[in-house]
Formats: sequence, C-alpha cells, structure tokens
Amino acid sequence: MQKKPREILLESMEHNLCLESYTKITTAKEVKLVPQNSNVLVVPEARKAMEQLKFETASEIGLTNYEGYLGDVPSRLNGAVGGNMVRKMIQAYQSSVAGK
Repeated sequence: MQKKPREILLESMEHNLCLESYTKITTAKEVKLVPQNSNVLVVPEARKAMEQLKFETASEIGLTNYEGYLGDVPSRLNGAVGGNMVRKMIQAYQSSVAGK
C-alpha cells in the first residue's frame, strides 16, 4: 500500500528533519523530500551523466578546463552553463515524449 504524503511527512518529523528546508517532489509512484538549499540529485545514479553534460556544455560556450575550483569564473558564465544544461535537458525530454 502506497503511503500518503502526510504519512511520509509525519515519518520525517519523527526523524527530526527540518521540513521547512525540504521540498516535496511528487511522481506518479512516490513522494520524495529533497533539500531546497543543497545540490542533491533526485536520481543519484545520474551524477556521472550530469557531470559530463556540464563539461560538454561549458566547452560549447568556450570554457575550457571547467572543473575543480571555479571561484574565478564569473557568475554570468556559470549561469550560462547551467541555463544551457537546463535547455538541453528540456529538449531531450521533449524529444523523448514526442517519440523522436
């Protein structure tokens, strides 16, 4: 029997989680609590693919050696990498939904 979101939240409170810092991610099968203030992947197995996408996207916009310490890279360029990553993920999803 699938648990209701309220049951999951109550279980989380029993584990002393600060629910204000978590976001509910609802899918057709389950409800997950994901921290809002952290870089947590919903599917941890996708970490390597996401890193590869980040490096490919950075090289496409002209950023070479985009790993390690990135504090000297302007936030505008980091934002461009993230924005283009999102654009590619949306395009991939739309293609998969369209059956292409």
